[in-house]
Amino acid sequence: MKKLLFAVMAVALITGAAFANEEARSEIRLKAGVQIAQDYKADGQDAVDLKNGLSAGVEILFPMHEIVKFGLGGEYQFDRGVDKEGVSSEIKHSQIPVYLTAHIAPFEMLKGFYFKANAGWTFYKVKGMPSGDENANGFLWGAGAGYEIKNFFAEAVYSMYYPKFEDDIKLTNKAIGINAGFRFRI
Repeated sequence: MKKLLFAVMAVALITGAAFANEEARSEIRLKAGVQIAQDYKADGQDAVDLKNGLSAGVEILFPMHEIVKFGLGGEYQFDRGVDKEGVSSEIKHSQIPVYLTAHIAPFEMLKGFYFKANAGWTFYKVKGMPSGDENANGFLWGAGAGYEIKNFFAEAVYSMYYPKFEDDIKLTNKAIGINAGFRFRI
């Protein structure tokens, strides 16, 4: 499944480069943010809140039309603990989402405003479990909006992650990410 996802991303990257509008230039976005209102739920259990956590990421976007950009992105979401009494403070969750992204700026009147959609794969890790560290991976999607001012941007994205552990335990992890960053044209 990972190979298929990376193959799809490679095709999207090559296609984007080949069909990009020559007058519009591709861009790289470096961003930092915080994941808030985050929780996870294992099969058959109640949702458990996670503490707010920091993230850092990069996206590369290719313009396809005046209002549409497609690209690839990735983030590292740093360790965050569980926000529940009775749960060990040693348990930490982190993940690395890798995704395809689309930015659509449909409003001529609101220059700089855009909608955003992500779909991809997440590599999830839980550290400090009594049985040792556990790894999982699974599908992700996200949707949000942002605003650009010159080379700076800020955005908010609601994301859902569906990692599955080797012992078939499935998580549903949701979060709101608030990011800000710098973009430069290449």
